[in-house]
Order: sequence, then C-alpha cells, then structure tokens
Amino acid sequence: MKQWWAERNARERSILLSGASVLLIIFVYLFVWEPMLKERSRLQGSVAKLRADQAWMQQASNQVKKLRGNGAVSRQPVTSLLGVINSTARPVLKGAELKRVEEDRNAGVRVWIDSVAFDDLAIWLGDLERRYGIDASSVSVERVAKQGRVNVRLILQVSS
Repeated sequence: MKQWWAERNARERSILLSGASVLLIIFVYLFVWEPMLKERSRLQGSVAKLRADQAWMQQASNQVKKLRGNGAVSRQPVTSLLGVINSTARPVLKGAELKRVEEDRNAGVRVWIDSVAFDDLAIWLGDLERRYGIDASSVSVERVAKQGRVNVRLILQVSS
C-alpha cells in the first residue's frame, strides 16, 4: 500500500485524499449524524406526548381526589341486618325475585335472589358496603337463560 501511494504523483495524492475526506464526511453524515437527528426528533415527540399524558393524569388525579372528598358517605348504623336487606333490595333489584332471606346467627344473613340483572346486583352490593358496611362473605352466581340475568346465593354480614 505504501509503495502504491509512493507511486502516485502529488496531484493524484491530493485528489485521493480529497475524495477519501468527502467519503468520510458522507459516511459520518449518513451513518452517524442523520440517525442521531432522527432519533432526537423522535424522542422530542415522545417527550411532548409524555408531558401531555402527565398533564392529563395530574388533572384526572385532582378530579379523583375531589370526587373522593365529595363522595364520602357516612355509614349508617345497622340495627337489623334483615331490615336493611329487605328495604334496600326491592327498589334496586328491579324485576328480580327476592326468593328467600334467612338469618344465620353464625354467618350473617343468607339471601337467595332469582333472575336478577347482574349490573343491578353489583350496584346493590356496592351500596350495602358503602352505606352500611355490609359485605358479602360468600357469593354463588348461576347464569340463567335470559341475557344479563343471574340467580345468586349470598351470605351477607356487617364488616368489622
């Protein structure tokens, strides 16, 4: 290689050096600089999106805190578990048959409800827990032919 280089006259060597320099600059631009600029642009877009997401999450967090403060319901004392279940079930569980409600001193109250809308059941159970502190310690759900309706067997008790 040294011999080949030595055989070239000064003009050819300067042309070859200039060409190699141009190729090196093109190589650096295409394989280093350009990918770096594209990645920087992509990351800037990503940062902008993440900042927008963070602002939305902050707003949603503030809204949740505000709603939690407004939604605090003081629990009402439960004098009769059977009475609370009977008085709250009928208005909420529309079209359902409150088949049987019996007190079990050890477990709480056993409740059999047939053909209840699952959504209504979930709302009723949530309301019992939130307003009265009554939890379902056992739930058995059986699907029925009518869509969205279930037969359910519950054991409800006042949580401690």
